[in-house]
Amino acid sequence: MSNNISRRDFLKGAAVGAASIGIMGLTGCGTAQNNGTPTEDKTSNDTSSSNIPESLTLEEFKDSSVELEAITTFAGEVTADIVVVGAGAAGVPAAVTAAEAGSSVVVLQKQSTVVSQGNCGSGLIRDQSDTDGLLRYVQQTNSLCNWRADPELLKAYVMNSGEAVNWVYDRARLNGTSAEKPNDKGLFAYLDTSQDFTGVWTDKRYSEFDYGTAKAHMYAPWMGPKPNNIGTFLGYVLDEAAEQYSDHMKVYYSTSCVQLVKDGNKVVGAIGKLSDGSYVKFNANKAVILATGDYQNN
Repeated sequence: MSNNISRRDFLKGAAVGAASIGIMGLTGCGTAQNNGTPTEDKTSNDTSSSNIPESLTLEEFKDSSVELEAITTFAGEVTADIVVVGAGAAGVPAAVTAAEAGSSVVVLQKQSTVVSQGNCGSGLIRDQSDTDGLLRYVQQTNSLCNWRADPELLKAYVMNSGEAVNWVYDRARLNGTSAEKPNDKGLFAYLDTSQDFTGVWTDKRYSEFDYGTAKAHMYAPWMGPKPNNIGTFLGYVLDEAAEQYSDHMKVYYSTSCVQLVKDGNKVVGAIGKLSDGSYVKFNANKAVILATGDYQNN
């Protein structure tokens, strides 16, 4: 096995709105070796040296969590079906959905809490739009990117973003009647279309892109009040899921992913660096999901 990572591997794909697509390193679809609680034990592992990936320079790694030198000693080892790297708009839904399906899951999050930005106009309502309107929305969005965006990725956003936004609302118990949280955290959602800041949400209203006879409808809620945002709500969702599925789900906050573990061309795990500077090896029986955000924060 070798632990080779390029920052480019973290940056593949593009983030479009709040609905993101995680990058998955599949390890096969066979029977998992461990379908229960993530297991831990002390171990060490010899790896080959890691060199600077071709076409990159050392300067590019200065502000990155990536470590280029081989890591051979670990304070512990954790094995689960799914290893999710990053807890944001992509990582939280991926981890919670896997746990709901019965897979054992571990989440590595660099920060001490869930971090996610953006929540306005972030989900297209397909059943209230028409085909021409959705296609025009793709064209309009691509034009704003000087026609350099990936059309297939934009189409994936159009087809799935409404469902993804509703997933967050439903898990956060924003069910269309009241957005007040039951635990007195003072969180609420409101609609920028109505400027209703009372915390009561009576309808998932939407903004509209009008292309003449073609229509593309989009959810336009806000979550707050500031400094709270979508990340606050996703944190609530993740922590509640970790408690509900504590027998097969665990979140490691303040844990940076510094390397990926590969077996040939397959990504089979990740190496996390804890806040005390020690390393833990996370093995994935089924998949590693990279949900580390876009390029702007390296």
